Amino acid sequence: NHKLLFRKRYMPYYMVTLAYGCQKRIKIVFAPWVIINLLGQGADTVALLTIAVHLAGTWLAPVIGRLLDRLGVKKMLLAEAVYIAVSFLTMGWLAGMLAGGSFGLSSPLTWLVYGAYVLCVLFEQFNMVHSYMMRSIALDPGEVTRTLSVGLSVDHVMAIIASPIMGVIWKTWGVQYVFAAAMLSALLQVAAAAMTEK
Repeated sequence: NHKLLFRKRYMPYYMVTLAYGCQKRIKIVFAPWVIINLLGQGADTVALLTIAVHLAGTWLAPVIGRLLDRLGVKKMLLAEAVYIAVSFLTMGWLAGMLAGGSFGLSSPLTWLVYGAYVLCVLFEQFNMVHSYMMRSIALDPGEVTRTLSVGLSVDHVMAIIASPIMGVIWKTWGVQYVFAAAMLSALLQVAAAAMTEK
């Protein structure tokens, strides 16, 4: 009974960690690849966009923290799912147009690609919601570190599995479907929210 309770209680945390592992591949591999491969930009552009992400993150992190205090984990998981769906959908749409030759580097739409990149990578700020959720559902403070470690392992395993699968999707069907597939992982956040009391 204790093991069953342990698995059921921490399942929402493992679900969002699983989703995060998939979504993290977008941040690390595929969003930069849109900038490098499709736009033909170098590491300097990615570095500038990374600086923009960090600057935006210093503003967004306290906002998410205040909203977490006000709305609770359940609503913030739903907000995270909506954020991921909108940002990934936008990036996938623009990347698909870019790959299809609808616009090039000289187009004003390039700035939308840069903005979508920043939005896609900024989702990592929601990770504080996951950590807070874990601490709020822990029966024993001693379980927190152990469960966070297991969650980190789940994250890494999912990230390793997702990379080749998304690579095949990009090569076979197109870049937009990579972001669409990652967007679907936000359903795990929705499911975790449904399992969370508040």
